[in-house]
Amino acid sequence: MLSNRSKLATAIVLAIVGAGASQNAAAFAFGLGASEIDNFAITTTGSVSISTGNVRGLATAAKGGGATASDSCAVGFGSACDLFAKLGDSTYANDTFLVNKNDGTNWALTDGLVPDATKSTLFSSTKASQSTPWLSNGSYALAQTFTVNVGSSGTLQFDFDAFTELEAELNGGSTTGSQAQGSFGFQITLTRSGGGRVFEWSPDGSAGNITGGTESLDPFTLNDTLALLDMDNSQSRGNGPGAFSAVTDSLAAGTYFLSVFQSTESNSQWVSAVPEPASLSLIGLGLLGAGALRARRQAKG
Repeated sequence: MLSNRSKLATAIVLAIVGAGASQNAAAFAFGLGASEIDNFAITTTGSVSISTGNVRGLATAAKGGGATASDSCAVGFGSACDLFAKLGDSTYANDTFLVNKNDGTNWALTDGLVPDATKSTLFSSTKASQSTPWLSNGSYALAQTFTVNVGSSGTLQFDFDAFTELEAELNGGSTTGSQAQGSFGFQITLTRSGGGRVFEWSPDGSAGNITGGTESLDPFTLNDTLALLDMDNSQSRGNGPGAFSAVTDSLAAGTYFLSVFQSTESNSQWVSAVPEPASLSLIGLGLLGAGALRARRQAKG
């Protein structure tokens, strides 16, 4: 069931990480969150039927606090967006948002791809490198919903593979107020019509964190955050591919609503610990002026 790490996900991560490191090698904050769900399957027992689901993706990207949506990703960011453009024209959900397209200073990029009902790839990436504190943030939320009808009784079993990647870097003399963060999330819930939630699963790499069901495979967390604050550092962690599996408890007759939720988010803010060249020039002129005045006073003395 498992294969090597997704070529698409790997290419995206490498392309964006490379862009984040190369566009401003001197000083920047960079964050990335990426997750991929593959080979997603639902197996039923008893008298259970599932209707065709709806897929809805919502992407947001903001620079300096103002949200902007744009389709100019390929123009501004090149091959990292082309990967999605080539495969995404006929997908259920494929949105591309980019802020501050070409200057390489502050940008937010996020996208999601659902090529079929069994696979979804999401990522969010941000970069900030202006001396004025500047927050760039991006997020992508993907919700897939289904209606489940149970006759007398039955169960639902969920099986899938997953891959995740987090990156965070502060580089170039950052100080208090700087941040670099990437995160991702995944959750499956089942709610009875007219009633409450009967099943909830948020895989975290530990056995037993499930409501209304039983885990059999949960090798690593699908809900995680990597964050750096205030000083230069670089960290990353990735997992997968890994196989996940869980089954609901026996369901009573009735109508249920199934939700599969996946998300990624990234935030970057860079605050310099070193004065900008213009500030240094003013300071230098001030010192020169003070020196000249001191020399003049000494000469008069």
